[in-house]
Amino acid sequence: MSSQWKATERKVAKLIEGERYPANQGGRVDCKSDKYVVQVKERKSLSLEQLTQLVEEIESIGKSKGKQGLVAVKVRRGSGRHSPILIVMSEDAWLEYVMKRSSK
Repeated sequence: MSSQWKATERKVAKLIEGERYPANQGGRVDCKSDKYVVQVKERKSLSLEQLTQLVEEIESIGKSKGKQGLVAVKVRRGSGRHSPILIVMSEDAWLEYVMKRSSK
């Protein structure tokens, strides 16, 4: 079971067309690509306040690297019980993303 979070991190790295940092080598960043830095969390529970703090932190890290910061979160339901990966960003980051896409 302990390697399940690694598999989730690998899947997220693939989603952003990037790579996963091995065990804490990326600090607070679990995956990175040319455009994104991502913190991945797989938990049974995560409060909205905790999620908001994670988003604020990773977006700050992303800005310092010239990238978009994202949080990928997945609820751990137990063996054989699937749950989707959720990609989370702030309203400001979403608006910036939409504006960049509409100007292309």
